[in-house]
Amino acid sequence: MKVQVEVGSGPRLLSAVVMLLMVVACGDATPLQDFRDSNAALYAFLTGAGSQPPSSAPRGEEEEVLVCPEIEARQDAVYYDIYAAKELRDPKNVRYQAVINKFARQCDFQSDYFAIKLGFAGRVLVGPAGGPGEVTLPVRAELAGKGDQVVWSKTYKIQVTVPPESGSQFFAQVTDDLVYQPRFGEKLEDFRVYIGFEKEDEATDPLASTR
Repeated sequence: MKVQVEVGSGPRLLSAVVMLLMVVACGDATPLQDFRDSNAALYAFLTGAGSQPPSSAPRGEEEEVLVCPEIEARQDAVYYDIYAAKELRDPKNVRYQAVINKFARQCDFQSDYFAIKLGFAGRVLVGPAGGPGEVTLPVRAELAGKGDQVVWSKTYKIQVTVPPESGSQFFAQVTDDLVYQPRFGEKLEDFRVYIGFEKEDEATDPLASTR
């Protein structure tokens, strides 16, 4: 089975605090790379290994070209702030800010369904009120079809430990549970994958604890 892989990277944040923190996160950016059909290889891409990815996935005697749905970060969900408990949500009270700045996907096409492996990576950055601690990041993946209607979604709880005397901590996750059987009339080109933090509200200390 041949597969097609594509990668992307999240947008920069606009606020002054975020711009300062992104200086740390952008150091992880690497050129486009490829990987074999394995979770370990996808993780290796996210951490900086590999080579140029293929651009298409021919299948069958007629060389039908199958295109893996594009992946992108939701514009309003590439960062996630965690504030000091019982404090105003002010930049000076940010304990941690998480940023997603790299993502990729890999498709496996079958006769009646397709499966997508998703990979995303970023950093937890220590804010003015932060320090060493443990953080839980709610990252939501969605598959949207025609009209941008979500047909599959899942939230992943990513555990990150920020060590002492560190200004940031890298995180990466690979998932392989996105499987979808297109309904009558749906076309592969109608689909798109979205990645972003799930933000019911910006978090306070239930999602972060200092040591």
